[in-house]
Amino acid sequence: MRIKIGLIVSCLLMISCISSKKSLNLKKVEKGEQLEYAQEISVDQFLKIWMHNRLSMIDINCREIYKDTNYVYFVKNKSKFPSLVPSLYKVNKDSLTFRLGDYNKIDAQRIKNEFWEKVSNKITSDLPEGDYNRTFNKEFDYSLNGKKILITLRLKVESEKGLFYGYKKMLILEKNYKGYYDIIEMKIIIE
Repeated sequence: MRIKIGLIVSCLLMISCISSKKSLNLKKVEKGEQLEYAQEISVDQFLKIWMHNRLSMIDINCREIYKDTNYVYFVKNKSKFPSLVPSLYKVNKDSLTFRLGDYNKIDAQRIKNEFWEKVSNKITSDLPEGDYNRTFNKEFDYSLNGKKILITLRLKVESEKGLFYGYKKMLILEKNYKGYYDIIEMKIIIE
């Protein structure tokens, strides 16, 4: 009985904390209201957020929501059970245009997939030969250098070898692969 009462009190406290927190209304932001909630970020910080956009069934991608004379405002939803929590950012409009041009043409999912395709041959030649299960752990990082987006893929490949009492994972490759996406030419070059 005490446990049930404690659980009910905990739930009520959590609900009251959530409902008392002032929430961001995206419809108001689209009309130019509640812009004071926006966190100002640099073009480099924006690029890192933008490059994590991907095809998805839920709205977690970074997207433009409003523009004024000085800033471009973006919203990025974060998945927090049981709902999505929006984060509002603003980037200096002139800096964004100067450094990234038409950022809407930068298709993060396509760039990541194309980079992976191009680097796959190098990865295959770097892997030791053998017939074993492989697990690929990929971490992409992006930075801006002039009119190029530098791409770094940190790759760890583990193999599973069968033993009498299960499988043992062994690191068989740990390597960084680099390249860049030319914003003007809209193509990827592997180093």
